[in-house]
Amino acid sequence: MKTIYDVAIVGAGLGGLTLANLCADNGLNVILFEKNTFPHHKMCGEYISGESIPLLAHFGMNIHEFPCIHSLTISAPDGTSIHKELKQNAIGISRYFVDDFLAKRAKSKGVLVLENTKVLSALKREDLYEIELGQKEKIVSKILIGAFGKRSNLDVQLKRAFVSANNRSKNYVAVKYHVALDFPENKIELHNFENGYCGISRVENNITCICYLTTAENLANSHGDIQEMEKEILCKNPHLKNYFSSAKFLWDKPLVIAQVNFSSKPTAEKNWLMCGDSAGMIAPLCGNGMSIAMHAAVLLSHELKAFFRNEISYGTLEKNYSKIHKNTFSKRLFLGRKIQSTFGNPTLTKAVILILKRIPFLCDWLISKTHGNVYWKN
Repeated sequence: MKTIYDVAIVGAGLGGLTLANLCADNGLNVILFEKNTFPHHKMCGEYISGESIPLLAHFGMNIHEFPCIHSLTISAPDGTSIHKELKQNAIGISRYFVDDFLAKRAKSKGVLVLENTKVLSALKREDLYEIELGQKEKIVSKILIGAFGKRSNLDVQLKRAFVSANNRSKNYVAVKYHVALDFPENKIELHNFENGYCGISRVENNITCICYLTTAENLANSHGDIQEMEKEILCKNPHLKNYFSSAKFLWDKPLVIAQVNFSSKPTAEKNWLMCGDSAGMIAPLCGNGMSIAMHAAVLLSHELKAFFRNEISYGTLEKNYSKIHKNTFSKRLFLGRKIQSTFGNPTLTKAVILILKRIPFLCDWLISKTHGNVYWKN
């Protein structure tokens, strides 16, 4: 007899790992698929806003071990900058650490975590899902969750709208480093350059994360050479020139991903329920992607709990999750896209920063509208 799992989650990023832990806490039989092995580095700004800190504490993480971030600096490509104190403290924490921590906790709670496992496809047969792993191996579950991140081959297989040819012009390239750098642990800085921006903040073990987003066109104009692009484009910003020249790079080469897309995405697609970045990403400059992934998992876990208690049907589960996800995140995701559209333009970015310096409460308003309130209470 094959084991029939309650919940199968494809993708062990923050959304998938958080959901796996919450479902296990609710007594569900969960299987989680990860195409890599833990621990490993992932593309991320590695900043968790205050709204998610109580959830991490609930999972048993000692959040006091990590840099407490409460100060923000933003600069235009010419170096013009604004400084703000954040009203809500955040922490700097690497994906290498937090993903590994959550994976170990999930295993300890009984989740079957299959690492180095790639899901090829999934079919719904009556009320069950058959998940194909290759070599005729199949897993059966009652619920199927897609938490496979920013872009996956499964997105292409499902023919999701955001991977169509019409959206190629909206794609970005993301680059990340871990460095040794004399950088204050209580700050996060966001420095703009032509057609892009770069976030810098501390994580654990005195490591600084440098992560930037730019257009594919910027890279193409630099002959596909990342170092040439950094020298000729990023380092026109004097702040970035200083950091890139003084940093000691800890990796042999940067982590790079392409075809990053911020188009809106549905929370349900061809019998899949989507969680984390698979259900929509906020622009990285808002600094809230990690929190939204975790918060979305909490929302979905509540609906799954009701479903498995026979309080709601699957159709109601899907409708409820779609509605609450939209009500909770759609305005923040939309505003993030609008803010991002102004950044990276040298003239416009400088004008925005000068306006924010003259009207300080406007900057506070923008931050508050891209962040949420604490959503987890023990």
